[in-house]
Amino acid sequence: TRIGIDVGGTKLIVLAYTANGDRHVAKFPTGPDAGPDTILAHIEPLLTHWPNPAIGIAIPGIVDAEGRVQD
Repeated sequence: TRIGIDVGGTKLIVLAYTANGDRHVAKFPTGPDAGPDTILAHIEPLLTHWPNPAIGIAIPGIVDAEGRVQD
């Protein structure tokens, strides 16, 4: 299973493609106060359906060499 996660300023979109070709999409509202805990609360329950996925994450902003998003 391959999972793409798009963390945006107004919504979080999770897209999963399974090995048998099924496509699953989940959308959740976010906002300026949505931090990592809020995002994980939406994503973690979905991961129980697809163990050991390959995951890609898109986030707004620039990431430094240590993996931190710059303001």
